[in-house]
Amino acid sequence: KESDIVQSALFTFCEEAGRNQAGCYLQPDEILILHGNIVKTIVATAAEKKMDLIVMGAHKSILSADTSVSKVAKGILRHSKIPILIVPPQD
Repeated sequence: KESDIVQSALFTFCEEAGRNQAGCYLQPDEILILHGNIVKTIVATAAEKKMDLIVMGAHKSILSADTSVSKVAKGILRHSKIPILIVPPQD
């Protein structure tokens, strides 16, 4: 199932970063794989789960000179009442 693939990728990342599974800080409480309108789904799920913060990763193209943030990030910024943190890519 899709959440198992994500969990496996997190485990692999922790191993490659030199941390064992128990000491890895990327241990999710829950992995959700949802389908539908991206903005509406993220905003609704964050509200339903009473989340304190939405964290989004950015691609280099998202942070290009042409646009400050992607359409998805802009939509979430516009519609969410929950604070959003956009993490820029590493150089």
